[in-house]
Amino acid sequence: MAELDPPSWPPTPIRTARLVLRESEPRDRAAFIRLFASAEVHTYLGGAAPLADLERSVPSLPGRRPGSFVVELDGAMVGLVTLDRRDPMRPGHLAPEGNEAELGYLFLPEAWGHGYAVEACRAVLAWFARTLPGEPVVLCTQLANGASMRLAAKLGFTEVARFEEYGAAQWFGAITPPAELAPPEAPRWRVAVQTDVIVLNGGSSAGKTSIARALLAQLPGLWLTLGVDNLVDALGGPGNEGSAISFSPTGEVLVGAAFREAETAWWAGVAEMARSGVGIVLDEVFLGG
Repeated sequence: MAELDPPSWPPTPIRTARLVLRESEPRDRAAFIRLFASAEVHTYLGGAAPLADLERSVPSLPGRRPGSFVVELDGAMVGLVTLDRRDPMRPGHLAPEGNEAELGYLFLPEAWGHGYAVEACRAVLAWFARTLPGEPVVLCTQLANGASMRLAAKLGFTEVARFEEYGAAQWFGAITPPAELAPPEAPRWRVAVQTDVIVLNGGSSAGKTSIARALLAQLPGLWLTLGVDNLVDALGGPGNEGSAISFSPTGEVLVGAAFREAETAWWAGVAEMARSGVGIVLDEVFLGG
């Protein structure tokens, strides 16, 4: 796999709401070894490398190359997001010559389930859109890897092909990150605003709506209850909603790029309401995982 060839590297560290994406440093070596020695992380990647081999072979400054971003949380590495050129000899391409930019990601198991992968990958795709505007990005994952399939949907990748590789069924998708929608780097300063937000989250609605009503009866001042059901209702008729939400043959909720675009606008509106001084209780269900 060839390295990415951006006009300049490295970029200024990218800051998101919770994360910092940056070049690797010597202090990341232990986390790199844990990442590549983890059997959980490599369940769908052909298996982990032996720990003793990694201890011998991983350099003092690991993983430093164009397109490789260490994901840092609270000062420590929790994952890795990469952009490399896809090998033309492998199956799955947008053009016969191949060599597309390909997104990859690995996160330590303790970082799973918090939305860090979505947050980090979106930031890297936004950087790519600003750096090489108009160029597509591809992603390949095993169909059996449900978490990776959900991440691809959340990022807005659309299916291009399915094929067999390494003895397993693979899913191949693509996206062209729009430069005009790429968010700017986080500002270096913010105006402090007191906000009151309570989040009730989970994989279903059972019980949370009743808890939200009970909270409203006890909380002082003005509070609003909002949730994903409001967003789904606001999508309108079946044609509009159908372009954003669908269901797999097994009943799994699938959300597409249209839903994510509406969701981004929705959360921006919720944030502005909170900043205006009204309290918010979020009765939230995470669609698509």
